[in-house]
Amino acid sequence: MAVVCLALAASSQVATSQTSALAPVRPGPDILYEAPATSPQLENKGVWKAAPILISGVSAYRNGEFLYQDYLYDDRGAGQRALYPPDRAKYADNAADFVEVRVKPLAADTAFRLSFNSMLDFSLVGATIALGDGVQAAVIPFGAGGKEPATIFVTVHGSTAVITDAATGQEVSTRAAVTVDPAARQVEVRVPYTAFDPRKKTAVRIAAATGVWDPDKNAYRTPGDPPAPPPPEPGAAPARGGRGGRGLPPLNPARSLFFNVAYRYHEPLNTGSLLPFFSDVQQAEVLMSGDLSPFYASVDFVKLASGRDDNSQVPAKGFMSRILVSHFEPAQGRGTATNLGKSCAQPCIPQFAGRLQPYEIYVPAKTPPASGYGLTIDLHSADASYARWLGNARHVEFGERGTGSIVITPNGRGLRSGYLAESAADPFEVWADVARHYKIDNDYVSLAGVSMGAMGSFKFAGQFPDLFAAMAVSVGCPSDPIMVGHREVPAFIHTGDVDTTTNCHPGNKVLEKYLTLNQQYTWWNFLEHPHPFSSRPKSWQPFADYLGMKKRAADPPHVTFAYNADLNEPRFGINSDHAYWISHVAIRDMSHKLQANPPVGANPPANAASASNGPAYGIIDVVSYGMGRGDRVVNPVETGKGVYKFGTDDYPWPNYNSREETWGAAPTTPVRNVLDVKAENIASVTIDPKRAKVTCGATVNVASDGPIEVHLVGCSNVKTVANQ
Repeated sequence: MAVVCLALAASSQVATSQTSALAPVRPGPDILYEAPATSPQLENKGVWKAAPILISGVSAYRNGEFLYQDYLYDDRGAGQRALYPPDRAKYADNAADFVEVRVKPLAADTAFRLSFNSMLDFSLVGATIALGDGVQAAVIPFGAGGKEPATIFVTVHGSTAVITDAATGQEVSTRAAVTVDPAARQVEVRVPYTAFDPRKKTAVRIAAATGVWDPDKNAYRTPGDPPAPPPPEPGAAPARGGRGGRGLPPLNPARSLFFNVAYRYHEPLNTGSLLPFFSDVQQAEVLMSGDLSPFYASVDFVKLASGRDDNSQVPAKGFMSRILVSHFEPAQGRGTATNLGKSCAQPCIPQFAGRLQPYEIYVPAKTPPASGYGLTIDLHSADASYARWLGNARHVEFGERGTGSIVITPNGRGLRSGYLAESAADPFEVWADVARHYKIDNDYVSLAGVSMGAMGSFKFAGQFPDLFAAMAVSVGCPSDPIMVGHREVPAFIHTGDVDTTTNCHPGNKVLEKYLTLNQQYTWWNFLEHPHPFSSRPKSWQPFADYLGMKKRAADPPHVTFAYNADLNEPRFGINSDHAYWISHVAIRDMSHKLQANPPVGANPPANAASASNGPAYGIIDVVSYGMGRGDRVVNPVETGKGVYKFGTDDYPWPNYNSREETWGAAPTTPVRNVLDVKAENIASVTIDPKRAKVTCGATVNVASDGPIEVHLVGCSNVKTVANQ
């Protein structure tokens, strides 16, 4: 096994005490176990009773209501170029973002409910509902731009609704009632049957879209156009689908001014190298063309009148964009903070700040075992989103391996969030949400990621190693010092030897330190290739094969864990102070920080590192002899060469050098009621003797660089033990 270098005092004293108040902890962070959060946009009031679908781009009949669930943060308009006015207090850079559209026939009218992701001032937002198909190409009124088949248009702005005859373009005298609920971010519109009567019809055409309203002009406002983006870095892949508009065609004068359109059932999946950030590729094209006719629902009002449920269009397998109700909403809509670390200026508002968060999920086609599917958490890279692998072979291959694994990509609250603060909680909130809808076998949970996602995988494996069975990571480096906790989490690591973006290549001291400390890995280093190439494979089968059906370690006899003060964020439920059978780890000296470039395989003494601006940290290493087994045998390092054969035809796929270390069997050792504790800058630690297979009378041998308290859960004896 790896030897963790600790700066140790010649001798020290340790107190062991009763800690009945410190109960054993659960694997992973507290946020993983929180009760489901609630969201105002999904609340039912008045006549509305149906449960939301929470899968974007689909419809269902439920409780006499027709529901459409839209995508989140897809309010980017024609050519993905819509730009809100800069007043965040009114628009939240998200004011015209549909969450859901509902339809329900009542005694005298048809009720519509429009739910929005953000709502700060609805007088600045407009929405148009098109009913019927009496005119095949009617001009949408109030300067919305574009055409739509309709019999009537219902234009809602603020608390007003105007009904327009599609054939004549004239306002009709019949009025529609409007109720705006800012707290719920919902607008209810009731259209009298005297204006449009869909009853007893089995195929009624309905369309809906929303945009920004100009009260002074009593019309839709022309969206702004984003400034030209900076040129891409040399060697970077071309950006597509971003708000910056890079590579987008000139705007069509006939385009529609809407930001978001409902009833989009055929948004394309990412089957190639396309980056569909928010599943709005088809929406952008249609709005740019000005012909909105592809987006509509054909609603059966006979079925609605009968109250018969029909969920046949709601998928149970394959790719889906699901919606999470988060416990956190630092603000409505969008923010500007890209990295959510502790240096983020206050108020630190993530790029995607709202209560509702999207995530991608792939559910395998195969029938799950009785214990449930495994789970693969695939973290997206920087400048990508949850939709990065939506429809891609990567998730099919990850998902269909072995007995099957559900694969998820959380949005991470931003394109460059670093998986810190709310973005650190997001993957675990998504995990909990998935577990509420599908049966998950927690023994088979793996991590994966590319670039920033790889770094996030290394981070979470170090913070919560007892959660994960394995990881497969591309072009991203581990974090120091938490990498010492990766012992039980084998990794498939893929780097490029001229990667100047993350600098994760041979010679990187942190990567070399990781390989020194951990003996369960396969490392492929691609020759003469930079950072961006990892988005190019047609297949990720070698990564899927490596993850296989590896099972997480339950209670190993040897636990090494690093507490990183910057990464422990209990306000977001990220209490990363425990692993396996040790918990409540606390550091002694906050000035004990990481050197910028420590020697490989060594950690600096506290006094030498105090000038560093790195994180304060401590390392605890505990061996239990009560389990009757020692550290597993480390097999000899194996090296080799190969060629990756799964690339795109237009890209030269490289040779790679490989290096692999594996473990053999664990030797049987005499069972002894003994714990060995080594500590660097640790003030206190709690050990669960039941899980460590020792008793309250265990001998505790301690080597520490300063005073430390060792607590044994549930033990009544109190004693002082000298360093052994």
